Amino acid sequence: MGGTFLQGLLAVQQRSRLEQIQRLGNYGGRLTPTLVKRLLAIYDLCDAAGLSLTEMALRFILGDKDIHTVIPGAQRVEHLRENLAAAVRGPLPADVAARIEAISRMEASAEEVKGKLQRPGPSMRGVLFVAKGQAVLQEEPAPTCGPGQVLCRTLFSGLTNGTERNVLTGGNYGGTWPGRCGYQTVGRVIDTGPGVRGFDVGDLVYSGSFHQHVAFFAANVGVPTDPNNLVLRLPPGTDPRHAALFGMASVAMHDVRRAGVRLGDKVLVVGAGCIGQFTAQCARAAGAKVTVCDLDERRLAISRQLGAHHTVATVDETAWQALKAQRGPFDVVFEDSGAPVLDRVIGCTWGQGLVRHRGKVVLIAGRGRVDYSFNAGQGAELEVFQASHFERSDLEELCRLVAEGLVKVGPLLQDVVPIAQAVALYDRLRDDPNSLLGTVFDWSV
Repeated sequence: MGGTFLQGLLAVQQRSRLEQIQRLGNYGGRLTPTLVKRLLAIYDLCDAAGLSLTEMALRFILGDKDIHTVIPGAQRVEHLRENLAAAVRGPLPADVAARIEAISRMEASAEEVKGKLQRPGPSMRGVLFVAKGQAVLQEEPAPTCGPGQVLCRTLFSGLTNGTERNVLTGGNYGGTWPGRCGYQTVGRVIDTGPGVRGFDVGDLVYSGSFHQHVAFFAANVGVPTDPNNLVLRLPPGTDPRHAALFGMASVAMHDVRRAGVRLGDKVLVVGAGCIGQFTAQCARAAGAKVTVCDLDERRLAISRQLGAHHTVATVDETAWQALKAQRGPFDVVFEDSGAPVLDRVIGCTWGQGLVRHRGKVVLIAGRGRVDYSFNAGQGAELEVFQASHFERSDLEELCRLVAEGLVKVGPLLQDVVPIAQAVALYDRLRDDPNSLLGTVFDWSV
């Protein structure tokens, strides 16, 4: 439950607040239509049984034989006395406990959700890069729902660190303003257009299309089998904040599949940003032996936490030489940093690189031009790959691996930022990009 008292919602009745949220459809964060419905039913049961919320919560927990210790917070001495008195009375009566179990299985119907979710007016908030290095949060026209589309209210949108900084600062993806970017959006369906099948009002969805960072978006879902249809209903139990980073994770999945990583391959990931971290996890899930290198020891520690077999801090020439001697040569190298490291990876001339004969180098991070020694690449008979966005099957496989625990998002999610603070966040991305990792905008506040 996230603690015995569900962050206060099971400590003191907040009926008027929840009824207002339900009436206006202004759900957000953990307060989904289903949770609000369940909480109001619990409040009704408390009133009917003559129990306080705290007593009901404590005695319900005490009825679980697998729980041996309960540590409820208490602000005052009388709270502690009330908790002790409730504990002395023991577990709840069987009929009350059964009613709680039934409430836990309640779901909000589409009819209850329809019309109660916040709908767009003529305008909405959106992020725009108006000049080099300058982001604003502006009002702009809201979308409408057309044939084959679902109209969604954004709950969370994920920052695509490298790509968005590239566009913001005038890299190879940008250079003209105004501009914008963003392809990681989690939303709640509030309307469906003619011809839509498989989506209902109230569904929680992820979209990997380039909606940018906006409060509402209309997504094309008319052809479910289209590889470019990147809208999926999220599996039950998916954390929507984690799902807001599924775009970068799916890019990594696409890269690993594009390179044909196989069981037993020795893989090097250069750069432990979000794309690199997800690449390492996807390669490991494919059966590879994975090494990650970066300058940042903090990020390398996360790589080890996420299952990388080896990590190397490539801070100087000695470290690069040790990487080659102790871990190489590699079957596949993913260059995810964008740094000028190809002379290290491929070599300056014959026989100097990190890649085995007829190995593969995959170039991911954005850059204006690619330059490397022809002799070194020729001598090793390298295959050099480039990859772009991802396809629907990459997203589907990513969701499967996340559900199975083979790819983890949580350790990479560093900042959840209210959208009102977006401008400050982009200033930080411009001036101190290495301080950021997984970053998600929260549109509910």
